[in-house]
Amino acid sequence: MRVTICTLMSLGIAAIAHAQEDIRLYTDDYRIDAVPLVTDLNLPWALEFLPDGMMLITEKGGVLLLMDPATGEREQIDGVPETRLIGQGGLMDVVLHPSFAENSLIYLTLAVPVEQYTVMTRVVRGRLDGNRLNDVEVVF
Repeated sequence: MRVTICTLMSLGIAAIAHAQEDIRLYTDDYRIDAVPLVTDLNLPWALEFLPDGMMLITEKGGVLLLMDPATGEREQIDGVPETRLIGQGGLMDVVLHPSFAENSLIYLTLAVPVEQYTVMTRVVRGRLDGNRLNDVEVVF
């Protein structure tokens, strides 16, 4: 069930992010009423909920946002590695470490510049500390 909901969210996030009104989606078994929480994102790619209910949102251009879904307030996370928006590349996924509540680690996938017109996809992890990503290291 979680996979289905996550898939629907992944497929619909861009449409929902730019929607000005509620959207109704249907599956074989459910009706889902999607209510936009934010409408002015710049190429949103992924989201992840933190244990406290806050959301991390990636924008392909290299911005990682921390958002309070209850109020819509958001702030940019500093310390995100440089990324290059090219084709399908940019700042892509964000995932919490399985022990995030204890270690505050998050993982990001992003396209990093290697040469003037070349990029390489990387997986990095860093420690989320308020509105800053610290101790960033390349995993892959």
